[in-house]
Amino acid sequence: MTMTRTRGWRGIIAPKLVLGTWLAGMLGVLPAWAQPPRPVPDVMVLDQDGRPQRFYSDLVRGKIVAINFVYTTCTSTCSASGQRFAQLQTLLGDRLGRDVFLITVTTDPDRDTPAMVKTWGAQFGARPGWTLVTGTRANIEQILRALSGGGIFNAASRAKRHTTFVVLLNDARSRWRDTFALTPANRLYQRLTVW
Repeated sequence: MTMTRTRGWRGIIAPKLVLGTWLAGMLGVLPAWAQPPRPVPDVMVLDQDGRPQRFYSDLVRGKIVAINFVYTTCTSTCSASGQRFAQLQTLLGDRLGRDVFLITVTTDPDRDTPAMVKTWGAQFGARPGWTLVTGTRANIEQILRALSGGGIFNAASRAKRHTTFVVLLNDARSRWRDTFALTPANRLYQRLTVW
């Protein structure tokens, strides 16, 4: 009688995972969790009160931030993304502006003035710790290219770009994550507070 022993998941998956990670490392392709953080441009932007800010130095350096991308005249996903940040700021409570910061970047800097992004944020009860920014087209374009891999306009249609994701960045620990912009607020909270 021959006995066969079945290999559990560790016997099948673990060697493949080790081999895949080794091969990816050899080829210079790493999974998102192992990648170094994206370089965040230190370009000048204007916050919702019209104050000049350096995007990286003043808003991101050494902080845990969630960054979303909207434009104030959007009639589809941007409002839902704003509602998610509103829910997230409620969950953060007094941690907002102390431990965790929210940043909304316009994808329509030609139209969205500081007053317009402030009004847009007020619809969602934006509190201190949630900064909304606009700026020159070139500077906003640098931010979008660095964090999303794309620019303000869809090259094919020249339509304004919708970015349906949020960048979660823990700069002090050099870690970042992307997540869907409409992820439930409690999951965004967990991803921002557990690194």
